[in-house]
Parts: sequence; C-alpha cells; structure tokens
Amino acid sequence: MIKNSLYILIAGCSFGILSTIVKIEYGKGYTLGDVSGAQALFGAIILWLFFLLMYNKVIIDKSPRTAKEKFSVAKLLIAGAVSGLISICYYQSVRLIPASIAIILLMQYTWMSMLIEKIFFKSAINKKQIFCVALILIGTFLAAGLLKPQSTTYHLPTAGIIYGLLGGLFYAIFIIANGRVGNHYTSLKKSAIISIGMCIIVFIILPPTFIWNGSFGKVMEWGFPLALFGTVLPPILFAIAIPKIGIPLSSILSSIELPTAVTLAFFILKEDVDFIQVIGVLIILSSIVLINLKKKELVTADLHQAK
Repeated sequence: MIKNSLYILIAGCSFGILSTIVKIEYGKGYTLGDVSGAQALFGAIILWLFFLLMYNKVIIDKSPRTAKEKFSVAKLLIAGAVSGLISICYYQSVRLIPASIAIILLMQYTWMSMLIEKIFFKSAINKKQIFCVALILIGTFLAAGLLKPQSTTYHLPTAGIIYGLLGGLFYAIFIIANGRVGNHYTSLKKSAIISIGMCIIVFIILPPTFIWNGSFGKVMEWGFPLALFGTVLPPILFAIAIPKIGIPLSSILSSIELPTAVTLAFFILKEDVDFIQVIGVLIILSSIVLINLKKKELVTADLHQAK
C-alpha cells in the first residue's frame, strides 16, 4: 500500500516539474515547438525501446490484424493526438503567463471532465459534486490572485489564459478517452501507441526544426528529462499502482502535481505567490479530495448492496 501510494506521489510530482523545466528552457531561447516536440519525440523513443525490449515477441508477430484491433489502434492514436494538444496548449500558456497560474488553469480539468461525462455519457452529477466544483472555482479565483485589485493576473495576456483553459479541456478529454479505449492492451503497449499519436499531431502543428537546424544535441540534454517526467514515468507508475490502491485514492495523491508546480514556480522561477494564493491552492486540493471521497463512498455502498 505504502509503496504504490509512493508511486502515485512520484508520478504527480513528475507532472508538476514540467512547467518549471519548460519555463527555464524558454528563458534560454527555445521555442514552443522545441519543448513540445522534444517531449513527444523522446517520449516515444523511450517507450518504444522499453516495449521492444520487454515485448519483442509481440512486435515480430506477423499474424494479420483484425478490423477491431486496427480500430482500437486508431482510437489510441487519436487519444495520443489529444495528449499532444495538451502539451501544446499548456506549454504555450506557460510561455505567456506565470507557471503558477498556468497549472491552476490546467487543473480545471477536474470539473470539465465531469461536465463532459454528463453531456456525452449521461453520467449523473450529485449535489456534492456541484458543491466541489463551486469550491474549485472559488479556489481558482483566490489562487490566481484575483482577490487583489493590483494583481498582475488582471494584466495577463488573454491568449495565455485561453491556452491554459484549453489545456485543461484537452486534459479532461484525454482522461476520459484513455479510460475507455485500448484497455485490452498492456499499459506499456497502450502508452507506446499513444506516444505515436502525440508525435504526429505535435509535428504537424509545430514542425520539429530542432532535428535539422543543428540544435538537436542541446535539445536532447533537457528533452529526455522532459519526456521522462511527462510522457514515460507517470503512465508507467500509474499503470502499476492504480489497480492496487484504486482510482479515488490515486486521484487524491496525484493532485500533488498542483502544489509541486506552484512551489517550484515560487522557489526556482521566483514567481510571486502570496498567502491568499496558497489558500486557493489548498481549497482546490480539498475539493479534489472531497470529489474522490464521494466516489469511494459510492463504491463501498455498492459493495454492501451486492452482499
């Protein structure tokens, strides 16, 4: 239990590190295409190397693929494309606005995913979930520094805010899609296929000029850590730990991504984060805990009814 909980915490912290790495590389003159492309390319390379080493017999299998399997691969590639859009939108938001604000906008996926489930899959939304969404919005208002009239948030580029919210929307879509498609594959094979879809969409929108403009070696130095923390490590750790400790507890533990990103933004990027904003972050985290505790209660109730 402790070991698997630690895996989830490591995965959440890994996601939280990304915005700081990206912000630092922007300061060195690298572009959105460089950071998004590097994560997509090197992530795919690492995942496929792992897959080839661990499942080489599957790779060389020449048996014909069924239409159902081909359709599953196509859906995973689309999910990968959505993952690529998360990267592009979130990193563009990080480029335009403080990383501590960009991560807060990305975390809006929590209520966006519930809304999508309600609209497209007719999932029920109870009063407690509505209350938690309200708390998330209040926490966002505080965490973004909007309580202070002189706050720099009021003067942030609108494009940065829009990209941050789009990142949250695509994140919500990806979470839902990832939970519904390709579940008959091993987690490593599923992640490897998704990484191809991510590469395709990122390279179409942002051609990987770093491959041929002479900067490939320098990009590789930080591209591999970016891919490791963003594309490789979290999916593998989630795949190991979530089945053992469950989705509710995993969701609570993985929300450490938010305080990790805000803390690094304060100490490393020297961004202004005051006490009120910290309170806002805590409110958002509390809302995530409440939402997932409700899920756990429902599961427990279902088990009792089954008995």
